[in-house]
Amino acid sequence: MRALLAGVGTLGDVLPLVALGLALRDAGHEARLIGSPSGAAVARRWGLPVEEVEPDTEALLAEAAAGGPAVLRSLQARMAGWIDAQHTALEAHAGWADVLVSAAGAHAAGSVADARGLPWRMLQVCAQAIPSPEHPPLPLAPGALPGWLNRGLWWVEDQLTVWPVGPVLDRHRARLGLPPLRSRHAVTAPPGRTWLLEDPELADPPPGVPAVGYWPLPRPPTPLPPQVEAFLDAGPPPVWVGWGSMADPDPARTTGIVRAALGRAGLRAVLGAGVSGLGAGVVDARLLVVDAVDHRALFPRLAAVVHHGGAGTIAVAARAGLPQLALWHLPDQRARGRGLHKRGLGPPPLRFTKLREAELAARLAALTSEASIRWASAQLAAQLGRADRLAEAITRLEAVAAAGQPRAAVAWRALQEPVSTSSSEGSSGGSPTG
Repeated sequence: MRALLAGVGTLGDVLPLVALGLALRDAGHEARLIGSPSGAAVARRWGLPVEEVEPDTEALLAEAAAGGPAVLRSLQARMAGWIDAQHTALEAHAGWADVLVSAAGAHAAGSVADARGLPWRMLQVCAQAIPSPEHPPLPLAPGALPGWLNRGLWWVEDQLTVWPVGPVLDRHRARLGLPPLRSRHAVTAPPGRTWLLEDPELADPPPGVPAVGYWPLPRPPTPLPPQVEAFLDAGPPPVWVGWGSMADPDPARTTGIVRAALGRAGLRAVLGAGVSGLGAGVVDARLLVVDAVDHRALFPRLAAVVHHGGAGTIAVAARAGLPQLALWHLPDQRARGRGLHKRGLGPPPLRFTKLREAELAARLAALTSEASIRWASAQLAAQLGRADRLAEAITRLEAVAAAGQPRAAVAWRALQEPVSTSSSEGSSGGSPTG
């Protein structure tokens, strides 16, 4: 089986596809990755064939945090070029592939799959990002709304979000002989072709959507640097505090709040500077600031984890049996943070932009002292340790490839034509794919 993997997004979006590609090669299959810069770098490190495509999502998040609405408008203007680049890369490799798997940011994947007749699966990292009458769209909080109202809210969400990408997608679809899109959801969460990239023990997927697990890299963890080992050996297990790919417009203020709250709770900590700049300039024997470390090596040595609510960080912490607290930046992270609390794995999440010292100190105390949280976290780790989610994913993908997909009634020669980058745009009406 030849698998083409389209990983466009943050490192957390792309890493599972790198993991899948490596596992496929280990199982005797072939894999290629079309990926954003941060994920492409990891793929190269492990020898996975990769073609890099823009945007650099981490850089964009930092730019957006610093620049506000004006930057968001400029990002929208650049989106057409990014989708053009996705089409160029995916179309160049589609003739080689037997199956296509994509992250939600790979907007071109569905059109290329349909034009080529490739079996395709889209990966979503948050259940509430998948349209369903069971819940409203993000950023609304899930509740007891009736199904008819949730359906209406999803329709409104689709109308508001299809216009930035609909015209450029339809321009390419017309070139490929495909009908225009009626719904953005046809390319971000296609019915019957969406997998939820969360462990079923941590997820509440909509009906008909399998939770396939967040796939870890099937390679040994990178050893910790000597200064990290020395800090871990110098006292009781610390907590981790870090925001992954999330930027911070005022890292000095955040660092002050986090440092004071940790002091009130009497905790040592490893601070992940990352994109956010957390901990810059701090000199404190109770704190160690690191740029990047392998969470798989570090987390089993910790007492608890405070993070942004990213799917990848949650998955690693869960496998390490650690209590977790989410300080969410984005609505999908809030949803995961609430899921952790609902399952007894940590206290209620906090909103990052409204972070206060006293509230964080209280959450830290609960996170590290409540026996019920430690017990639930240990039980979950034992469950996850018995599962091989990558092996399960390969079995699923082999079945998808074997079942195939009816070819669209278009000539493959259309995909050999140069990708047009003209400004002409098609209609966003018509019937959906998938």
